[in-house]
Amino acid sequence: MLQPLSAATTGLLIYTTLSTWLGILPVSAELRQDDQISPFILKCCPNGRLLKDGECMESNSSLLHPFKLPIAHSWPSLQVVEHAKFNISYGNPICPSLMYFLDPENYEKESYRLLVNGSLYRGDGTLIEPEDYCLDVVESQNAILPALCFPEDENQVEDGEMYRIYPVGMLVSVPFLFLTFLVYALIRQLRNLHGCCLMSHVASLLIGYSCLVTLQIASTRMGNTPCKIVGLMTTVK
Repeated sequence: MLQPLSAATTGLLIYTTLSTWLGILPVSAELRQDDQISPFILKCCPNGRLLKDGECMESNSSLLHPFKLPIAHSWPSLQVVEHAKFNISYGNPICPSLMYFLDPENYEKESYRLLVNGSLYRGDGTLIEPEDYCLDVVESQNAILPALCFPEDENQVEDGEMYRIYPVGMLVSVPFLFLTFLVYALIRQLRNLHGCCLMSHVASLLIGYSCLVTLQIASTRMGNTPCKIVGLMTTVK
């Protein structure tokens, strides 16, 4: 589980734990309509699977059997182009954080058109290069939608730096908390009412800091179940 971002972007959240599971074939952003080489389009998951809750899952969706790309359009006229040729590869764009599916059903600015050079043209006028998105089936909407990386801004970069500093500070505190608990546990004279209260407080901090450090450092490599367990321990410690 990754840290949530304070982004105003709408859409359906997914995880990026699959970003490098297959890698990405090189895609040239310079491809033009008259190029002899067909552009590469990324499908997020292999054939017969779709991306759901951060994992590639088998599905019987009719949109997967067979998987068909959206209709292509020319640029800048946005006219429909019949028999446009594309090469399909499997993988995700490499994102520094979360990804999200566009949601054109609920947000007009998130409507999109696939261009003949492999780029996407969004309803808000944004052009998205082929290496910056992947397409897959979203069962809840029964549609093929692009998954994009959340845009980074300066605040997010600063937050990323802070997320790297916080676990270091907590990690330094953990051994001292453990030693404090150990001293009060071993010396009988200290195990009075005040000492027992202090031991409970220190034990709570020790468990909480250990869980938070684990989440901060290893969350991208943890599965959903271990991540939820550690998060629950952090909350109810």
